Amino acid sequence: MKFFDLRTKKPKDGQLCIVKDQIKGRDGKAALNAFVHPLWFYGEGFLCHPTAKMWAAFPDHVESNPTGWKSIYRGDDLPERSCECVACFEDSKIPKIVYFLEKDQRFVWCDKKEPIAFMEI
Repeated sequence: MKFFDLRTKKPKDGQLCIVKDQIKGRDGKAALNAFVHPLWFYGEGFLCHPTAKMWAAFPDHVESNPTGWKSIYRGDDLPERSCECVACFEDSKIPKIVYFLEKDQRFVWCDKKEPIAFMEI
């Protein structure tokens, strides 16, 4: 997934995006973190998240476009670290942002459903 700096490249008007913003981490250092919900870009920014720093186009469902998606059903490995991911589920045509918990080797924030495909953010 490719992220762009909002200061140098803007999404198309009305484009659904994954947004990263600067937060203060547990160690007190600044870090970029993905916002939990995808956001629409209008005009000059993201209305619900005006301090966004970076963006990436929200991907199509794996069934519509398999490019970039990984799946344990195709033999791909799970992420090697805890991280935010976009995941596709059988019962929804809209991908969802979830979190992969490395120590438990499972995805959370997804109502205990197993994704059919995932993409690390």
